[in-house]
Amino acid sequence: MTAPTTAITPAPPVCIEWAPFIVNDGVDQSAILQAAQDVHVNLLRRQKGFMKRELFRGADGQWVDLVYWASEDDALRAVGDAAQSASCLAYFALMRGIDHDDLGKGIAHFRRMAKWDPTTGAA
Repeated sequence: MTAPTTAITPAPPVCIEWAPFIVNDGVDQSAILQAAQDVHVNLLRRQKGFMKRELFRGADGQWVDLVYWASEDDALRAVGDAAQSASCLAYFALMRGIDHDDLGKGIAHFRRMAKWDPTTGAA
């Protein structure tokens, strides 16, 4: 049986920020989680356009901070604010290869183009 075809409609604007990283040697998971919490409380939740954030860890030890923004402009503004945040700088100090002169390096932003409902399959 073939699923019914539905038209894809544009989804409301959302921008995700994909920020992969590897922790420095000797840094344990609890330190990363606490530093990530500090960033959330002291910076992200106060930012215009912040929607939600998730932190993932892969089997290879790579982590990804996934942040949802209302727009790419909001995301880029927050990257600029991160450079002035003591909580962010402490978080970044736990990571390997962070360029403190260019905190946006290695971060990618993606705009949502479509969205499907998980129960109906409708856009």
